[in-house]
Amino acid sequence: MDLPGPGSVFMSQQWSFPKPVYIGDTIIATGTVTSWRVGRSMGSMEFNVENQHGQTVLKGEATVFRA
Repeated sequence: MDLPGPGSVFMSQQWSFPKPVYIGDTIIATGTVTSWRVGRSMGSMEFNVENQHGQTVLKGEATVFRA
């Protein structure tokens, strides 16, 4: 199963942006499933986005439902 992806619905999300992203920056995004409720097809995810210098430019979490 790919999360997030087709059939995924973000039910809630919280993001913070500790540093700006500039034109020409290269960013790498990572999403990690931190918990999953099989019977409800719902789980929690953490997200981290870093720029080419390894600095975090976005940090967040979300509750995801898989249809």
